[in-house]
Amino acid sequence: MDATQARAAIRLLHRYGIAIHDPNAGPRAVRVHALTARAARITTPADLRAGIAHAVADALLAAWPDPDTHPDHADLVIALRANTEALTRLTGDLLCQPDVHRLLFQAGRSLLEAGLHTAAHTYWEGLATTAGQILGDQHPDTLTARANLAASCRQAGRNDEAITILEQVLADFVRVKGEQHPATITTRANLASSYGQAGRTAEAIVLEEQVLADFARVLGEQHPVTLSARANLAASCWQARRTAEAITIGEQVLADRVRVLGDQHPDTITARANLAASYRQDGRTAEAITIGEQVLPDRVRVQGDQHPHTITARANLAVSYRQDGRTAEAIVLEEQVLADRVRVQGEQHPHTLNARANLAASCWQARRTAEAIVLEEQVLPDRVRVQGEQHPHTLNARANLAASYRQDGRTAEAITILEQVLPDRVRVQGEQHPHTLNARANLAVSYRQDGRTAEAITILEQVSDAPM
Repeated sequence: MDATQARAAIRLLHRYGIAIHDPNAGPRAVRVHALTARAARITTPADLRAGIAHAVADALLAAWPDPDTHPDHADLVIALRANTEALTRLTGDLLCQPDVHRLLFQAGRSLLEAGLHTAAHTYWEGLATTAGQILGDQHPDTLTARANLAASCRQAGRNDEAITILEQVLADFVRVKGEQHPATITTRANLASSYGQAGRTAEAIVLEEQVLADFARVLGEQHPVTLSARANLAASCWQARRTAEAITIGEQVLADRVRVLGDQHPDTITARANLAASYRQDGRTAEAITIGEQVLPDRVRVQGDQHPHTITARANLAVSYRQDGRTAEAIVLEEQVLADRVRVQGEQHPHTLNARANLAASCWQARRTAEAIVLEEQVLPDRVRVQGEQHPHTLNARANLAASYRQDGRTAEAITILEQVLPDRVRVQGEQHPHTLNARANLAVSYRQDGRTAEAITILEQVSDAPM
């Protein structure tokens, strides 16, 4: 059957009142009344149901746009998700036999791409359970569903759960598929991302270097998945303050993505954003701002104003403005970012905590100390509750609150906090990490401000070149 015949059939159903066809209704051009649909299902022979379910799933999958996060595709993607949910509900387990139909993976990934982490978690938890019951816990499709469940946990800020799931899934994939299977390598890459988000950067880099070599060998140097692996390694180098390596890798990734995917692909925009972050870390703030001012409108155009990646682009541009001394502009953006994060991702999401911390930093830089303290006193207990006492971001929150106390003249309180931060930095990040050096220098400044000059000199002699 070709398109003309299909349309003629739809028009015939419309004339008989069996379906409603509105050519101007976009993705919802064809609708069927619930009673009519029920009558059709009741009269369908049981031995045809599986074949029809898979045919409908094939059609929905063929209609799914790439990328599905583009604003122009929003109505279509919502309709496709709704139809997928209805098809799954009405056909029971038919789409999980003999394997999980690819449509079910696409629908779940769509929720993740849209940043709908609560809905994604519910979806992947259900699919992992169903696949496990029908196909068994060690079936590749069950393992893939569990890996995506971990991704939804990581996106929701439940990183410990993500790591627990992925460490188990990785061991299962190695046993079922072997060390070099793409699914095994992908799981290793996802585990590395979770390690990075948990502040376990050294472990993340070890895995990512292995992942990059494996993907380059299995898929080729220019495959989009290999480019993503290289980008992840650059991000971890950035997080570890290995800025020169992050820039070298990031510049290569951006050039490759432009050539392979095009200038406006979401992954290309991400590569550009990551390179801007590395430039900013290297002190090349003007270049970071130039890129950030390009990335933000690109994100809005390609992914929409409220997409999590767009909000992140706005947040990153604000950080660059603050680093450049354009504090008032930074605060305007960060107030918008915080409101967006709360609305889209919730009060306790790690990204919301980051947004609140960044706004506090700009208020501190603008000498709006009282506002900074109010925000930071909210951020610190949230960090402890969500990410734990020893997470690098929690240590940052503690150090930032100390800085605000010192700026407010509350030197004794600042010293109490910093005397706790310094040994924590040494234990978690090492003696020579820049943040450890900063903690030592900031404690010295606080001692000096408190009149404890001898103690300040002792510390400063250890790190005479540390920034203060």
